[in-house]
Amino acid sequence: MQDQPPSFDAVNVLELRTADVSKILKVSVYTNLAEITRLYKFKVKTGQNQVKINGLPDLMDSDSLRVEARGPASIQGVSTGPTPTPPVPTTSQELKKLQKEKRLVENAIERCKASIAALRSYVSSVSADRVPSENLGQLLQHCETEGERLASKLLELEDKLTTSDAAIEAEQKRLSGADEVDTVEYKLDGSDGPGKLYLGLTASIGLFANEEGDVELTLIYAVHQATWRAGYDVRVDMQAKDTPVVLTYKAIIHQTTGESWTDVPLTLETVAPTYGAHIPTLSSWPLSVYAPAPPSPIALASYASAAPGGFRLSRKTTRGAFQADIVSQGALSATYQVPGLITIPTDGQNHSVTIVELELGAEMSWIVVPKLDKRVHLKAKIKNASEYTLLPGEGSIYVDGSFISKSNIPSVGPQGSFDCSLGVDPSIDVTYHPLSKNISKSGFYTKNSKYSYNQRITVSNTKTKPVDNLKIVDRIPISEDSQITVKLISPSLSLPSSGTDTVALSFGNADKAKDAAERPLMPPVKVSSGVAAQWDGADDPQGDITALGKDGKLNWLCSIPPQSTTNVSLQWEVESAANITITGL
Repeated sequence: MQDQPPSFDAVNVLELRTADVSKILKVSVYTNLAEITRLYKFKVKTGQNQVKINGLPDLMDSDSLRVEARGPASIQGVSTGPTPTPPVPTTSQELKKLQKEKRLVENAIERCKASIAALRSYVSSVSADRVPSENLGQLLQHCETEGERLASKLLELEDKLTTSDAAIEAEQKRLSGADEVDTVEYKLDGSDGPGKLYLGLTASIGLFANEEGDVELTLIYAVHQATWRAGYDVRVDMQAKDTPVVLTYKAIIHQTTGESWTDVPLTLETVAPTYGAHIPTLSSWPLSVYAPAPPSPIALASYASAAPGGFRLSRKTTRGAFQADIVSQGALSATYQVPGLITIPTDGQNHSVTIVELELGAEMSWIVVPKLDKRVHLKAKIKNASEYTLLPGEGSIYVDGSFISKSNIPSVGPQGSFDCSLGVDPSIDVTYHPLSKNISKSGFYTKNSKYSYNQRITVSNTKTKPVDNLKIVDRIPISEDSQITVKLISPSLSLPSSGTDTVALSFGNADKAKDAAERPLMPPVKVSSGVAAQWDGADDPQGDITALGKDGKLNWLCSIPPQSTTNVSLQWEVESAANITITGL
């Protein structure tokens, strides 16, 4: 006797509301969306089961939806669409009751108004000759008392009617929205009022079960209007030697997806995923010989009439057009798992979470351009000696516990370095002395004018520790005419030759110089104890060495002991024919 196949009941339909029966297992936030992993648990019956999961966000990317099942059931099909809205009921027992109470109140108001009108009519009809004088006062007092009672009753009835109208309106609103799609209200900063996020998508999932039992269903989907960006707190301790910088790497998360993420594991991704992307097809690029179309008889006649001696054909050249290929390029990205469980509501606000706190080494330096600003600016060259990739973002800068400024942090890979401005250092004073000028003439037959200039700069270090990397930036004029000659006297810097030796810049920090990679640079020229000079940009390994000095800019590199003063001097000459007036000098 052959085994009979198992008998199955009709399709078992299950309605699940996301907010009530699911749990978020994981949230991965990208730069332009978020990926949500949700878990649903329920029972299935033997045979066909149709699971309808309501309350999914309208901002879900349907192409990204993936479904995984665990238990005695296999997935047969998945589809998504708007949650169907059932017919809106127009009445209810409660509404009928409220409407009946309203009619009773309205009738009571009409009776009370009629009583008040009758009392007024009676009082107006009373005359002194018909009522004894000894009873007239008592009658009028009785009428006034009754009038007050009726007026008070009318006010109570009107208040009751107002309350009844509000109750009816609330019940009608409840009926019209009884099965309305779930919504979440939020308010953005600066907006006029709250916005609404709809949870109006339904995922329909077909399951076939060989036996009755518990099933775990996992939905993984992407939602838009979720993003994160990098933010930083940079704290600098000027007294520390090895790792003076503590950098707090933060993620600023913003989401209005319609779903609040409450106590969830949060992962941050640095790459933007694409769903449903296809490899483009490159079409052929044909070439052919241009063959102009023969002119029309009307055009020939027009040319002939315009040229009595004959006509000339004008050939119009059309520019060949081709469609540019669009390429989507992916790259390896960093993934950050935020420790602990994180809550990010769907409120349109910025929420900050810490990724990591790093202790980093930095090389401090000072720079001043006294011709324009005598304030000395402090900056740090910070090395990212970590395995974390720092994304571009805004950083709050603190020096010795005091907030200094906001600064933009660039993209920095592991073991990379970046410059970070630390504001103005008031403990270094700079004096830009008045410019000294001397004019002389020379030559017997051809008179020449020579202008000699001397610019003195004094720098005072009021600190109790040395300043080892102070750069002073200044300039001399440059000639744009062969009749004008500009000569730098001091510091004695020469223009770069065609062949420049490979050297290591070591002034001001000998210990670090031996660790620096050799690169083609012009070495600084020693001026005095603790002072050297160079053309501006000579210490930039990415700069054009052949352009050094062409713009007239130069630097002094100073190492100033504590409580000490250093003087530098910039001297140059400008020479031209005496009968020439120099513009811009």
